[in-house]
Amino acid sequence: MKLLKVALFIGFVAFVGEAKAQYKKREWHTYAGPSVGTMYYVGELKKTSLPANGYLHASIGARIMTQYKRLIALQASYTFGGLSGYDTLVSPVLHNRAYEFTTKTHDVEFLVKLTLLNQNKRITRSTKTVVYPKLVAGLGFLNFKPMREYKGQMIDLRALGTEGQYLNNAAYPDPYGSWALGLKLGSEISITTGQRTTIDFYGYYTMAQTDYLDDVGGGAHIDVADLNQADNSQMLADLAYARILNGQPKGTPGQTRGNPETNDGYFNFGIAVSYRLTELGKGSYGNSIPLINRIRF
Repeated sequence: MKLLKVALFIGFVAFVGEAKAQYKKREWHTYAGPSVGTMYYVGELKKTSLPANGYLHASIGARIMTQYKRLIALQASYTFGGLSGYDTLVSPVLHNRAYEFTTKTHDVEFLVKLTLLNQNKRITRSTKTVVYPKLVAGLGFLNFKPMREYKGQMIDLRALGTEGQYLNNAAYPDPYGSWALGLKLGSEISITTGQRTTIDFYGYYTMAQTDYLDDVGGGAHIDVADLNQADNSQMLADLAYARILNGQPKGTPGQTRGNPETNDGYFNFGIAVSYRLTELGKGSYGNSIPLINRIRF
C-alpha cells in the first residue's frame, strides 16, 4: 500500500510538472528556410570591393537556425553560387597578364548572430513587423574549381597545374586543395512578418584562407625548359603564360604570377525566408512542428 501511495505521489508530481512545462515559455526556437542572392569575387584578378558588371553570380541556399530568445542565434547553412575574375578588373598595368577564371562554389557555413537592437521586443498576434539588426560572424568551408575556356572547351586550371604543380621540380608549389576555410563577417536585418515568419536581408564578406580561388597564387612562372616536359605543354604554355593569347611576349621565368601575401575573398548578399518550426510553449515532441500537427491522419 505504501508503494502504491509513493507511486501515485510521483505520478502526480510528474503530471503537474509536465502541465507546467506545457505552458512554460520556450527559450530556444528552431527556424528553417531557403535563401537567394548574389555573390562576387575579390582578389588577385579584382582588387576593388565593389561589384563589377558581368561578374556577379546568382546564389541559392538553405539554412537551419536555433535562436535563444531574440538575443543570439546559431545557424548552419549551405550556399551554391559562383565566382569569376579577369585582369582587366585590376589595373591597366596588369592587363597583359591575361589571367582569367570562373568557378562554381559550394559553401557550408556555421554562423553566430548577435542581435543588436530590439532584443526584448515580443512578438504577439497583434504584432505586424519588428526589425532586428544583427551582427554575423562565423566559418565556412568552400569547395571551388577554377576553370577557363580554351579552344572551345572548359579547362580545369587546378588539374592543369599553371604554376608547375605537377612538374618534377621542387621549385614549384604543391598542388592546392579544392576546399578552403573561410572567415566570415557581416550583418543581417531580420524583419518578422507574423508570429512564425521572418525575412532576413544579409550581407557578409568571406576571407578565404587560400590564394588560389582564382588559380593565381604566389608561385613563379614555369621555366620554359620544364614547361616542355609537360604532357599538355602547349595548353599549359598558353594558360600559364596567358598573355601570349593576346599576342604579347611571355612572362619572365622566375617572376611570381601573383602576390603571395594576399588571400582571395568574396561577398554574399541576399534574402532568406525563415519559418519557426517550434511552438512558443515547451509542449511534447508532437507539438514542436506545427506544419505536421495540422495534417490529419
